[in-house]
Amino acid sequence: MKIDPVARPENSLTVLPSSGQRIRLAAGEVVRGEVLSVREDGLLSLRVTTESGRSAVFGARTDIPLDPGESVVLKVVGGEREIALRFLGMAGEEGTAPEGSSGLPEAYRELASELAASRLPAAGVRQAEATFRILPDAVKEAVPGFPTLEGSPGMESLDGAALRGAVEGSGVLFETKLKLSAGEPPAGNRAGAAQSPDTKGTGPGGDRKEALLRLGEVLRDRNAAALVRAAGGSPGEAAVRAEGLLSTIESYQLASSAHGVLYAPLPLDWEELVDGELLFRKRARGKGESYTCEIHLDLRPLGKMSVSVTMYDGAFFLSLSPESETARSLISSRSDEVGKRFREAGLPLKAVSVHRKRSVTFGVPSGDGVDLEV
Repeated sequence: MKIDPVARPENSLTVLPSSGQRIRLAAGEVVRGEVLSVREDGLLSLRVTTESGRSAVFGARTDIPLDPGESVVLKVVGGEREIALRFLGMAGEEGTAPEGSSGLPEAYRELASELAASRLPAAGVRQAEATFRILPDAVKEAVPGFPTLEGSPGMESLDGAALRGAVEGSGVLFETKLKLSAGEPPAGNRAGAAQSPDTKGTGPGGDRKEALLRLGEVLRDRNAAALVRAAGGSPGEAAVRAEGLLSTIESYQLASSAHGVLYAPLPLDWEELVDGELLFRKRARGKGESYTCEIHLDLRPLGKMSVSVTMYDGAFFLSLSPESETARSLISSRSDEVGKRFREAGLPLKAVSVHRKRSVTFGVPSGDGVDLEV
């Protein structure tokens, strides 16, 4: 049986052998799935409804963190004996795909998934930065914004201003800044490399994607390549590292566009950080809007966890959800320290919750978030 290569375990659901109900699902068909129940071992009961309105209830297994009552949009990509359903996003209130993704060509969604599979983890980003730091000064000076490639902010300096600069200068908004400065959209995702966008307000150093595009141009120059070799470096390795970072940034750009949220990488100078990502979203609530920053982390030795910080009605609500029971116990024992730090910063923390999460999945953004155009 041939399975769509994009239907990787971390972004797909596998339907278990039939429980007696029958429904015909064709490869390539987009269906709606309603999560009826979730067991402790991760198995779930799923009602699948086709575009024609036919439905059936199946058992399924997945690494995607889903909760009872949630509705998802899925694409049939499996075969006859075992059906795989690729996760496309959360369904809207009327059972449709998230706003901003329903009209996207299928090839666009597949490209987003493929880029997400190849993106660099935090350790890979640190290796790239180490490679860039040893480049000759003459090469660095030829790349506007090169300091953004030499290092990431450390945890001790990660205040609000640094976080804003890291997000706005991460590269995910590069084409948007080009549109604002040129008055028209670029021809393609990497178009406008020779232009110079207005980077005011992006924090020290400008835009990371622009710097990577410029570095790629410089490394293709024979004289610059010779300087790198003379300094004991490898222009080829530096070019590969730059291309890897570009693909990583573009995976977040496509995810943001496909799901209508601001989805950005969070590079940090943090040795224990294996991987990390940010998602910003807003929701309409009774007294106004709430604003949430969701952070996914993979830390040594604690493992994967989700951290959700929500500001609503002038107060903060914090939720910490590690995969490991050991990590959950440790974090629970230090929850008072978290409250103390919020108070010292003058931030009203209304509630702290710590609970174990069945699975923390990277690269699967929520369907509802901050509206933007990338």
